[in-house]
Amino acid sequence: MPSKAEFYRQMAEQVSTQLVGSWKEWTAFLTTAARLYKYPFHEQMMIYAQRPDATACAEYDLWNEKMGRYVRRGSKGIALVDDSGDKLRLRYVFDISDTGTREHSRTPWLWQLEEQHIGPVSAMLEQNYGVAGDNLAQQLTDVAGKLASEYWDDHQRDFRYIVDGSFLAEYDDYNIEVQFKSAATVSIAYALMSRCGLDTEQYFQHEDFMPIFDFNTPATVGALGAAVSQINQQVLRQIGVTIQIYEREQLAERSVTHGEQPDLHDERRLSDSRPEADRTAGEAPGQVRQDAESVPEGTPAPDLQSAAADREAVPAPHRDRRDSAEPSGADDAPAGERRGRDGAAESQRPDALGGPDEHLQSTGRGDSDGGAYSQLSFFLSEAEQIRIIDEAENVKTSSAFSFAQADIDHVLRLGGNTYRQRERIVAAFEEQKSTTEIADTLKTLYHGGNGIGSITAWYAEDGIHLSHGKTARYDKSAQVISWESAAERIGQLLQDGQFATNVELAEAAGYERSLLAEKFWNLYHDFSEEAREAGYLPILSNNPGRGFPEESAWLTEQLKSPEFRQNLAEEYAAFWTAYQQDRDLLRFHYHKPKEIWENLQDLSLPRTTFTSQLTEVPSVKQFISEDEIDAAMTRGSGFEGGKGRVFTFFQEPHTDKEKVDFL
Repeated sequence: MPSKAEFYRQMAEQVSTQLVGSWKEWTAFLTTAARLYKYPFHEQMMIYAQRPDATACAEYDLWNEKMGRYVRRGSKGIALVDDSGDKLRLRYVFDISDTGTREHSRTPWLWQLEEQHIGPVSAMLEQNYGVAGDNLAQQLTDVAGKLASEYWDDHQRDFRYIVDGSFLAEYDDYNIEVQFKSAATVSIAYALMSRCGLDTEQYFQHEDFMPIFDFNTPATVGALGAAVSQINQQVLRQIGVTIQIYEREQLAERSVTHGEQPDLHDERRLSDSRPEADRTAGEAPGQVRQDAESVPEGTPAPDLQSAAADREAVPAPHRDRRDSAEPSGADDAPAGERRGRDGAAESQRPDALGGPDEHLQSTGRGDSDGGAYSQLSFFLSEAEQIRIIDEAENVKTSSAFSFAQADIDHVLRLGGNTYRQRERIVAAFEEQKSTTEIADTLKTLYHGGNGIGSITAWYAEDGIHLSHGKTARYDKSAQVISWESAAERIGQLLQDGQFATNVELAEAAGYERSLLAEKFWNLYHDFSEEAREAGYLPILSNNPGRGFPEESAWLTEQLKSPEFRQNLAEEYAAFWTAYQQDRDLLRFHYHKPKEIWENLQDLSLPRTTFTSQLTEVPSVKQFISEDEIDAAMTRGSGFEGGKGRVFTFFQEPHTDKEKVDFL
């Protein structure tokens, strides 16, 4: 008899292909996944299989310790498979409808797109993705198509290694690309519209989802699902942040006009690290399946630890171990229903989807990792949870700044992974840009992750994720510093002379000019013969230098002159207008014309100055985090199709030595 972990792994394989056996099943999954967009695909799939009505899921510890909510007696945990270690393990999450509240309990912030948000969200989509329009549904569809195409460009080599055994194997490379882009675009667009509260029935028909039927193996549906999940998370996080900023600004205006006190969370706290969902506990359907793990009525528990971090979902998720499952028929019956033996409607998902028919009410052996990996019989009883929550509330008030301010400052000064980053940040502050503009700048400069002191940091779309462990990227209990909060704190450090050294302050403006000079140099030397004959940017033809870096250094010096910048701006505007009509003016198209224009305008902004007595920034011991290791490993390799080849090799039976030799 297979172990419980193996049972759920097999269930995941079965579910993955059944999802694409019916367009209604797939769209029902997309609706659930859109509510739980912060989870990776393989976990969204498991949650959908066991609790399709789930709205906000989190681990037992997070509900207790971060949210001050207790898990109700008899609640059924949702099993998620973790195969990141040497052996399969299960960890459990609970929906918000499984939890109860106390006086000081917290409720997840659940953004909803309302009429007044459409304008700011539409503007954000245009700014971030270059997709304009006065119809939000069409904008979301265009964004979905653009991101699906970019995702394919980045992962196509890996994808072609996993089509064997699927209907896609019958296509040539071009038609595989067409099917992927079509399936991904319609799926992303549907999920985005669903989460934004748009009526999807107005925009989609059965025929739109025909391409999904070709993804009929665990590997191919896993690749499609990973793409859809990753892109949805990116866009929906941005929409959530946009709505939060809008509401914060409205609250600030009301506080000025009417003397209202802004809420601490919206104005000064870090971005909320709480789980995302559509509805509060009172609005959740509340169905609890009777055949999953349950919380016992009262068994003492050992100390619970934080769950191990999730791993990144790659185009062909490693959780999908086999690709030989038989495809399901394209059954268009109502989503999630078929007739049971007793004539009543029952789940269309297989009998196994609900999990083993058992309740763990007695003491058993818990997983050695504790926390979310514990046997549910080890969790505290409802009464014990309430007692601990109330005692903790009496000791302290929940605060987003659970890290020492000095530790956060170390991350802001030393983290980010961009060369001469502090000077670039200083330049933005010297130009007296708004907090929102500086936050956008920080988002581009801080990337990847760092281990600084005792803190692991990961830089994401919604802000800086901080954890005391070795990973922060997928730690759902991580604290999140919004980019706006980070900008405000850096501004304070600059005022106090504690962010950058005196040398960095002195060189910030010059370094900013040198970066722009290099961009212009690269652009000018990528002119096609047609552009050169047309004589675009003649002001740069007077450069007396002999190649790079002499020519770039000359241009850096010239950019000090307001008159030179004005003439350059006029000539560049003429070139940019022409380039928009004729892209053949450049030999290569990696340049960012809009960014170059904005950088040039920034040099003419009125500047302020800062002072510092620091000759070097405070140092602290640093380490390589697991997030950084994972990010490096999941890039694949320098070989063509490296990620797909590694994936394929690891699906086959090999010894550890053979795997090492292969890598």
